Amino acid sequence: TSGRGAAGCLFRNHEMNGAVCGERRRNLLPGGRRSEEGRRRRGPGILRSSDLQSFVLDRTARGVPRLLEGPLAPVARAPRDVPGSFPSQIRRRPFPNPHKKSTRPTRLPSLTELRRFRPDPRNYVASARKIIFLDVDGVLNTDSCRPRDAIKSSLVERLAQAVLRTGSRIVLSSTWRLHVKYRNKLLKRLESVGVDRCLIIDDTPQLPFDLRCGWPVAEHNRACEIAAWMASARTHPDLKWVAIDDLDVTNSPHASFFHGHFVHTTRQKGLTQDCADAIMRILGPRSAKD
Repeated sequence: TSGRGAAGCLFRNHEMNGAVCGERRRNLLPGGRRSEEGRRRRGPGILRSSDLQSFVLDRTARGVPRLLEGPLAPVARAPRDVPGSFPSQIRRRPFPNPHKKSTRPTRLPSLTELRRFRPDPRNYVASARKIIFLDVDGVLNTDSCRPRDAIKSSLVERLAQAVLRTGSRIVLSSTWRLHVKYRNKLLKRLESVGVDRCLIIDDTPQLPFDLRCGWPVAEHNRACEIAAWMASARTHPDLKWVAIDDLDVTNSPHASFFHGHFVHTTRQKGLTQDCADAIMRILGPRSAKD
């Protein structure tokens, strides 16, 4: 045969195979089962020579591709207003219920569903009965640590014991919260000693330094950030809280606000056992509600 004739045969074979696939797909129910009409009309998976010959003769006689009677006859499509009539109209399964046992395979939730089911962090703040405002430099490390951004194991273990024994949550007030690298390093180090990431419920806001405040700038800024968080957060009515910092936040206009809620550490020793005992006295032991 000539090149044009061979191309025409290939085109007709491709067109016939597409017609058969479309006809067999339309005879499928949503669950992948065949309808009665599909069982009645089910043809072979491979075209027979007689089917191809009849299709070519009919196409030649009429000038348009038209399927004949028999296994290749066209089947009317189901109405589009009937959901689930064929696989392309199957609706998406809803978000799987974790409390309901099902044998059907679950799927991954979409981004919209993740936003809908994502817990609100304000609920964690409202349910927290004890909060620790945590600084890192001068609390979990000292001036003798090398490198300077290292976290001392004994100090972080002492903090973990205080957190777990009191049943408290953590709000980061350190400048480490502003840098992704240092924040992730802190969270991983806390996880290694038993303080899960879910116990870190929030960060204090970042406020600009007021160089004309008349107070030590760093201490004044840290005290203002903690006070601003307490003023804006929806906290528990029976909240107990403490701030752990090497900056003396009582040397600021908020001295009365931190009275009885502040544990002062030093950059030479960090979080000592006496500081951990002071945290226990302020927050109290863990209860069933914590």
